[in-house]
Amino acid sequence: MPSLLDLQLTYRLSPTLAKLLLLLLENKFVTARMVESEHRLTTDAKIAMHRLRRRLDGLDVTIQSQRSLGYWLDEPTKEIIKQRSEEHTS
Repeated sequence: MPSLLDLQLTYRLSPTLAKLLLLLLENKFVTARMVESEHRLTTDAKIAMHRLRRRLDGLDVTIQSQRSLGYWLDEPTKEIIKQRSEEHTS
């Protein structure tokens, strides 16, 4: 699993967006409540996800979402993120 710093450096993310991406990597689903209340990353999960999607645009990384279910990364996307982070740090 990539570290927070690896994600920040590889994808040029702010600490908050890197934490959000790490949360997506570590969990099957991430709900707005998890982002806003449990981890206190932001007060508006929808805006944070929009910002993260915009930063990852064009990198073959797609954040899936479904109302009442949450946000998630499929397994091939998780592997792409892990591989890029490992390549960047080596």
